[in-house]
Amino acid sequence: MAQTFTATDTGAAGDTVKTGIVNNDAKASTLQSNWSGATAPSDTVTVIGQFWVDTSTSPPVIKTLESKSPDVWKVVPTQGDGQVNAATLEADAVETAKILDLNVTTAKLALLAVDTAQLAADAVETAKIADLNVTTGKLALLAVDTAQLAASAVEAAKIASNAVTTDKINAAAVTEAKLGTASVTVNKLGTDAIETAKVKDNQITAAKLKATGSDPFVYGKRSTDSVPTEVPLTAIQGGAGRIIAALPTKMSLGCQAMAVLTNDNEIWMIGGTTSFAVPKYTGRSYAYNWTQVLFNGTPGTIVDIYLTHRSGFAVDDAGDVWSWGDNTYGQLGHGNTTRREFATQISALSSVNIADVIVPEAGYGTEDSVMFLTDTGAVYASGSNALGQLGVGSTTQQDTAVLVSGLTSIASLKLSNSGAYAHGLAIDTSGNLEGWGYNGHGQLGDGTTTQRTSPVTLTPTSVDAIGVGSFNGGTGSHSYVADGTSIKACGYNVHGQLAINNTTQQTSWTASTVYAGAAVAEFQTLGAYGACILRDTSGNLYSVGRNGSGQLGLGDTSNRDEWAAVTMPSTTATKHRMFAGNGDSGACVFLGADGELYGTGANSTGILCQGNTSNLSSFTALKRPGSVAVSDFVIAESDIGLGSNQAAMFMLDADGKLFASGNIASVGIGNQMYGEDTPSGHQVMVRVPVL
Repeated sequence: MAQTFTATDTGAAGDTVKTGIVNNDAKASTLQSNWSGATAPSDTVTVIGQFWVDTSTSPPVIKTLESKSPDVWKVVPTQGDGQVNAATLEADAVETAKILDLNVTTAKLALLAVDTAQLAADAVETAKIADLNVTTGKLALLAVDTAQLAASAVEAAKIASNAVTTDKINAAAVTEAKLGTASVTVNKLGTDAIETAKVKDNQITAAKLKATGSDPFVYGKRSTDSVPTEVPLTAIQGGAGRIIAALPTKMSLGCQAMAVLTNDNEIWMIGGTTSFAVPKYTGRSYAYNWTQVLFNGTPGTIVDIYLTHRSGFAVDDAGDVWSWGDNTYGQLGHGNTTRREFATQISALSSVNIADVIVPEAGYGTEDSVMFLTDTGAVYASGSNALGQLGVGSTTQQDTAVLVSGLTSIASLKLSNSGAYAHGLAIDTSGNLEGWGYNGHGQLGDGTTTQRTSPVTLTPTSVDAIGVGSFNGGTGSHSYVADGTSIKACGYNVHGQLAINNTTQQTSWTASTVYAGAAVAEFQTLGAYGACILRDTSGNLYSVGRNGSGQLGLGDTSNRDEWAAVTMPSTTATKHRMFAGNGDSGACVFLGADGELYGTGANSTGILCQGNTSNLSSFTALKRPGSVAVSDFVIAESDIGLGSNQAAMFMLDADGKLFASGNIASVGIGNQMYGEDTPSGHQVMVRVPVL
């Protein structure tokens, strides 16, 4: 999305005013421009696909530049595809004068044998005609004429048997006078909000406009696309857009893109020039445009979407999985490494019902490994496997989704994000713990630093929560488990993140020395930057580890080597996410039970929505427009490892509107979206229409 502006264009002729959408600091670098005035703009400032509102006529006419050298302006049709204007109303209007032209008389009705009984049977009455907006054009389209009626065996003999008489027709009150009061006039159309004034007010918005023909995309695209721009800029300026039903269920940090699920079962994505997951359709620029994910087949109702660094996955209500995007490591699970622009069902999983897709979590890595959990607790895996992170008994890359035989009756599973150095933990339905993958820091807790290509049973039992953290090359890899209020940890510990009152690495599961909260609901980690915040079942937060940017939310920037209670604002947390940054930076955001967002830590791009770029050391309410409760949020990072210096936050409210803050340019949405003086990131939440 991009910010709009209006300014006098000194390079154009006459009284031309230039309106544009800008995508960076310079107004000259525009994605789209409009002009209005009685004189066409100069050919030195025009680009094919731009608009000119020609005010030399009354009413003004909208034209688009069809070709250059010389400039050829073509009048934009305003009828159809959701746009209505006075000219088309006049062409289609069924008014008294037109009815008179049709010579609808008692004699003609008698000839057509329309009787009271027949009208009653078909429910064709004055009120219904008005409701259905019956027009001459529609009658012609339906080919309802005398010959057609005759062909349908409506003849004199049948009419006679139905006792159709002039008296009965009169009783039916189908007369010119009645038709006149049937409200099918230009004046009456005004009461239905379909009048010229309302059309000019743009009550018909981009959300109502749908693409036609072979174009699978929506109106409102840049003029650099091969598909013409066909939505008024005023509709975009007004914040029109699709209603969003859900954000990604899980996202790998560094996915370089954003996806949304709309309320009409469509998936739309946006990303920058380096995004791997956004589909790249022939003849259309994919970068910085919302692009629909098209399916090679017919999915059921989509219930969850997932993004890795390179790819996308969707699960429908039948338990089928569809995947698209980059496939360098075979992570799409189709038996090859061919990129997929269209979401394609993973046939290897067609005989099972997938309940969850496990994508790599917090950390650093560009090599996709993906695991699939079925509704019976079986696990399948595909993708990168250089150090056994798929748990299939080898280090061979898996291009097909294969069964992980060492994992059965699994209830929960997590996979760290550190490229080839990932490791995984899983809990079965009895609370037993399994671990596999890279183990260079003892993060599996089996007393060694030996990598495991197959799952091994670990000593903690009755486990009900797990957490994993890692960084590129495996540095910083560590793990957490909890049995109610009993917490243990192992692995890298240079910042005290294991909460055992020291900074010594542990290769075996070691109990935390202090924890006073309720049973653990979820761990969130910062990988190599050595911080963790857990949320308990009461919605309270506890922090440990590195704290140079105030990311622990404890009111200071001192590290902690034991769990410390966060002083909560006047609410409890229902969801929280940590995201890393360069060096000592990092941040955390949580969604409160009150429907608001709260954040702490690094804020160099304004992602924490305070109207500035100052770090926070305590959880503070994020400033946002409106008062509609927040229903969900996700963190998207474009540049792996830069974390909060490049991160963008997306928020969904209960009305299905999408908002964003931070470095939204890094995931394909214009950097200067709401003001040219805005610095490198957005310091408050801004609306992001999905167009």
